[in-house]
Amino acid sequence: MDETLRNEIAAFRFGLIAQIVQRKLGPGDKYALLREIAKERYTIPGSEKSTVSVRSLERYLIAYEEGGFEALKPKAREKKGSLKTIDSAVLEHAIALRKELPSRSVEQIIRILELEEEVPLGKLKTRTLSRYFQEQGWSRRDLGRSVRKAFKQFEHEAANDCWQADTQHTLYLPDPKDSNKRKKAYLIAIIDDHSRRIMHAEFFYEERYPRLERCMHKAILKYGTPKIFFGIVTAMTNSS
Repeated sequence: MDETLRNEIAAFRFGLIAQIVQRKLGPGDKYALLREIAKERYTIPGSEKSTVSVRSLERYLIAYEEGGFEALKPKAREKKGSLKTIDSAVLEHAIALRKELPSRSVEQIIRILELEEEVPLGKLKTRTLSRYFQEQGWSRRDLGRSVRKAFKQFEHEAANDCWQADTQHTLYLPDPKDSNKRKKAYLIAIIDDHSRRIMHAEFFYEERYPRLERCMHKAILKYGTPKIFFGIVTAMTNSS
């Protein structure tokens, strides 16, 4: 692990505990705040995990109290040798498994390799394979950037260049005309293609063009007229 990544990890850990370090809290208040911090999801440097346990947060606090910022850095260990002991074909297969299903976790990929007897049980460590994915540009963060970039290529260049409308079948609600019956509610939404802003959204009991026209009218009153409008509401009828 290089020094830059060690510093990033230490800064991330300090960011988690800073509000506790900088305040004088009783044991009860401190633990309550630790639990709140642990509930959140984060982008963690050098890791594919997105949460931090209360136990880890307590460990960071103790480390900081004993050794300051330097103590929050991961221990400098030589990791390169562990990758050298893994056959290159195994690492290529790991990449292929990630490409095949990007949502697979590192743990799942290792388990598949073990079940297929490509690597001995316990030899390939989670942290080792995570680091390899980061080096090769196949970490979940890298995949997220690729997806966002791919979507951005199809975006219009400015707000109000293009609006798109769609409808969603939602839940059943009591019929306002007959409390003994239930009617399906439909959500009609108009979205700006560039900014992804919801220009207008409204629930209706009918999926008809006059309802779309009403949403469009309200959106124009709030944000002006778009250059292009796609009313993708295929199931609508023309009856009022």
